[in-house]
Amino acid sequence: MHVRIQQPVTLEESEPEPDIAVVRGAIRDYTNRHPAGLDVGLVIEVADTSLQMDREQKRPIYAQAGIDEYWVVNLNDNTIEVFRDPQQGNESNRARFQSHRILSFSDKIAVSLGDHSIGELKVSDLLP
Repeated sequence: MHVRIQQPVTLEESEPEPDIAVVRGAIRDYTNRHPAGLDVGLVIEVADTSLQMDREQKRPIYAQAGIDEYWVVNLNDNTIEVFRDPQQGNESNRARFQSHRILSFSDKIAVSLGDHSIGELKVSDLLP
C-alpha cells in the first residue's frame, strides 16, 4: 500500500487527480499504468470552493469505480465527510455510497483498506 498525492487514477470514463489516494500495492506496480478504481482503497479530496463538485460530481464517479471509501475534508465547516460502501449505479439510479457520516473536530476516523483495519486518526489532525 502507498499514498499518491494529486496523481491520476484511471476510471471508466475519466481520470481524476484526487488530492490523496491510498493505493494497494507498491509504487513500482504502477510504473506503466495509473491505478484503476479497484486498486484504490481510499480517496481524499480537500474542499473549500470545490465542495459542491466533490459532493455531487466526484462522489458518484468514485462509487461507480468501486473505491471502498471517499473522504471530503470540508474546510468550510471544519468537518470530514466519510462515504463508505460503494453501490454501483444503473440506467435509473446513479452510483452512490451506502454509508455517509459527517465527523467534527473532536471525532476520530477508523481507517481501513477494504476489510483490513489500518488504525484511527483524529479529525483534528486533518483540519487546519
